[in-house]
Amino acid sequence: MAKRALVTGGSRGIGRAVSLMLAKNGYDVVINYRGNSEAANATAEEVKNLGVGCSLLQFDVSDFENAKSAIEKEIADNGKFDVLVFNAGVRDDSLFPVMKSTQWDRVIDTNLKSFYYIVNPVASAIYFCVYLFSCSLLTITLYDLCGVHLLFYMLF
Repeated sequence: MAKRALVTGGSRGIGRAVSLMLAKNGYDVVINYRGNSEAANATAEEVKNLGVGCSLLQFDVSDFENAKSAIEKEIADNGKFDVLVFNAGVRDDSLFPVMKSTQWDRVIDTNLKSFYYIVNPVASAIYFCVYLFSCSLLTITLYDLCGVHLLFYMLF
């Protein structure tokens, strides 16, 4: 059975490149996207053309209940993920004195809170696997803050 990877924000930009890189390395890829189904379908076709499995998972990473239920259903239907690339994020900058609270909330919900929303159900699905069978989950977090790329790795 091929290893599986979930890439949030995997249909465009850095997420698209990561999805293709994982496919080139033999991973079946699950691409999460929020709303641009045209880009998601195009990336999925490119991934499939590399000879691996690919599916799409549409949900907003900042919506905990929808994210959790979509991920749990995907895991129940197709098995756990071996790699999680947490790539989805937004940039809604403004000078702090004129920043609206809705902008602040959108950035915090998408770029910060959603980390828990996504990692929690993925990690929960492999909890017993980690402690009983020495399985692991590689979590890669990508952030682009004003042109500075930060990359975090977590290995469970």
